[in-house]
Amino acid sequence: AVKHGEVVLMLPDRAVRLATALGPLQELAAAGAWTVQVAGAEGGGATITWTYVVAGADPNGWPEMAKAVDTVMQEQAQRYAAFVDAGRK
Repeated sequence: AVKHGEVVLMLPDRAVRLATALGPLQELAAAGAWTVQVAGAEGGGATITWTYVVAGADPNGWPEMAKAVDTVMQEQAQRYAAFVDAGRK
């Protein structure tokens, strides 16, 4: 079993925040806050903004880890957008 995160804030139709250390961050004893905000877009639809803030100690330095995590988060955002777009067609 894996615990990906815990919802610590829920603002219906506006935002959700999870306390989470995703993937390889778990073994670094890192703490993270992932906030997903939703705002109505002009002409319908919505704009979704993801913010992921992490604190902790990475013995190899954060730049490489941050780059890898950012890449995975971007891929997930693109997959989510494609899923939403497919549902609207």
